[in-house]
Amino acid sequence: MGRSNVSPVPTSADTDDGVPLAHYRQHEGCGVEITCNVCVKRRVVGLEAVIARLVATGRGGPQTGVRAIARLIREPCGCGARSWDTRPAFRAGIYADGVIPPALLIEDQERSDDA
Repeated sequence: MGRSNVSPVPTSADTDDGVPLAHYRQHEGCGVEITCNVCVKRRVVGLEAVIARLVATGRGGPQTGVRAIARLIREPCGCGARSWDTRPAFRAGIYADGVIPPALLIEDQERSDDA
């Protein structure tokens, strides 16, 4: 029996961009939780910091879906994986200064052009 030529069907997580980031502005203290799909290391980043970074890099803005952020992260996790999941975070623990940890920065288009 040979291998099937059937491709896997994308799941909703693969195709659903999620709720626009602008929606979460109504929830005080809401951020974006970024989770490595391999080692499950998590970070919560302030909502406005994420939106500002998307705008600065030209990769999105307030209308970008929260789940779409995972596909925009270029940097690897500390474990070396490049597979991310993102979701809204409705809890304490958001970086108060809005600083995104270096390993989780969305790469600038300029940097990717230099590589």
